[in-house]
Amino acid sequence: MHTTNSLKTLVGVVALATAVTAISAYAVDEHNTVPDLTAAGAPLGLHGDDAVAFIQLGNRIEGSAKHTATHDGVAYYFASAENLQVFNLRHMLFCHHPALS
Repeated sequence: MHTTNSLKTLVGVVALATAVTAISAYAVDEHNTVPDLTAAGAPLGLHGDDAVAFIQLGNRIEGSAKHTATHDGVAYYFASAENLQVFNLRHMLFCHHPALS
């Protein structure tokens, strides 16, 4: 009886851990991130590309860690302080834009 309960508990723990891992992986994919953490302690969104430049200019421009914003647990890099400021003021426009998904 005790062994059966222990086995059920173990199976439950493994199932929960698998579900949490799957949910975390989905959240990471949702923000188009890379798996490593940035200096901000969050995964890097958009592979380091500047979201503001991409939407406003239509070009993928590499951002810099010098200009970093963190939103919903994801770090975003920007090519300039101006683009960082635009993102901070209107992040919802950029975080949920279909072109960046």
